[in-house]
Amino acid sequence: MPDDGENLGKVRTIIQRVEKERLYKGKGGEIMRAGVCHLIHSISTSKIKLEEKLSHELLKTMIENMKHPNPDIQDESAKALHTYCNTYFGGSVTKEEMNLTKTNPIIVDLDKLFKPSMNDMNIAVTRGYNMAFGVYSKELLKYFYPGIVDVLLANCVPKGTDGDDAE
Repeated sequence: MPDDGENLGKVRTIIQRVEKERLYKGKGGEIMRAGVCHLIHSISTSKIKLEEKLSHELLKTMIENMKHPNPDIQDESAKALHTYCNTYFGGSVTKEEMNLTKTNPIIVDLDKLFKPSMNDMNIAVTRGYNMAFGVYSKELLKYFYPGIVDVLLANCVPKGTDGDDAE
């Protein structure tokens, strides 16, 4: 499919339309969430070029689904994030294309996951965000090192609260 094709443009906007029409609510909402994550995985696998704004919106969708209490949705989101990170922030991408800077909105949002992953009382949030750290590309792991190691080690220690999670 050519990058400027009409069909490819439609594929790029499906997720925005799903969110605009609030298809995550009501019957079938969880199926839509899993489907959207699978679509992000497919877009990333296909290495479809994304504008920065759309790329950031896709990341926000994955982060939102990482917090969902349904583990199947978290798993789909983790799979999508893994492919997304490796495609757009991975080894075959130039450093300039990755834009690993503190001002990149994607990097800013990924950085915001650290504190809640340790302190949030919602187990789905801590579990989902820690799953996210496990699927970062090698380049993202290097960028966030040593902070990511500190967070993961802190999450291995029981806190003695209801927020502790064996998983």
